Amino acid sequence: MQNTDRLCMGCMNDNGGEQVCPICGYDEQSLHPDSALPPRSWLGGDRYLVGKVLDTNGEGVTYLGWDNENDSIVWIREYFPAGLCERTPEGAVRKLEGSEFPFEEGMLAFLELNNAIARLRELPALLPVVDIFEAGGTAYCVEQAASGITLREFLLRNGGTLKWEQARPLFLPLLSALKALHNAGIVHRGISPDTLLVGRDGKIRLKD
Repeated sequence: MQNTDRLCMGCMNDNGGEQVCPICGYDEQSLHPDSALPPRSWLGGDRYLVGKVLDTNGEGVTYLGWDNENDSIVWIREYFPAGLCERTPEGAVRKLEGSEFPFEEGMLAFLELNNAIARLRELPALLPVVDIFEAGGTAYCVEQAASGITLREFLLRNGGTLKWEQARPLFLPLLSALKALHNAGIVHRGISPDTLLVGRDGKIRLKD
């Protein structure tokens, strides 16, 4: 099992416990959004270690994380709808007065969506769901992290265009995944070069 005290919260690599990571440059003292869980928080007992914030939107917060059970890097999505809740000093999520119904309704939709995606884990264009659970007054979805770059960056590195021989193996699995999602009643309303990830294995995956 990895010694988590030595992990960088910016890249989840073992950096010997340095304050400024020599691998990615992340500073353990860097500012962190007040509304987010602080780095080195634990979820799921002592299984998931929370790292830096990767993304926020109106629905929630995505963190870099470490799965202490499988010794692997993960992405942790927290249901934290803007304007409906607040963070307590203990790190839990508290519904704002008068927002109880929309908060609960949204969390139910969050859980249903991620459970539906988890059942499609055999699709190579989807990030595998590792775990879904409720804790601290809200819900979480943990996905297996994938190393790679966005399609936008991939295109820029390739002169802005792709030949058919390059595009075909990239996009056909994605189209199959979208068909399966639509058949399951799931529609991704934000597909763009920034939400498609090209991995080091040459496969394209849909995120967000």
